[in-house]
Amino acid sequence: RSSRKARDLWWSGIPPSVRGKVWKLAIGNDLNITHQLYDICVARAQERLRAAENNSCVDTPDCMFPESGDNPDKEASVELIQLDISRTFPHLCIFQ
Repeated sequence: RSSRKARDLWWSGIPPSVRGKVWKLAIGNDLNITHQLYDICVARAQERLRAAENNSCVDTPDCMFPESGDNPDKEASVELIQLDISRTFPHLCIFQ
């Protein structure tokens, strides 16, 4: 992945049939994330999104981080991302 030939091939374009495999090799998996762990994280993020959508709370720090006061947990970032996207990109269809 770090050879000159690999870099040249990379910049000339990766055929669609092998892109997934090439990206997987190029990026690596230093955190050893398994399919099961990924699925768990996706489920937790979706649960947070559903909770955020059902929450009628106003935009205050206490509301955004109810379980931890001023110290948000890592999963609370899902609500912040959702809130920020609606403010930053209100008219982009991809974020609707």
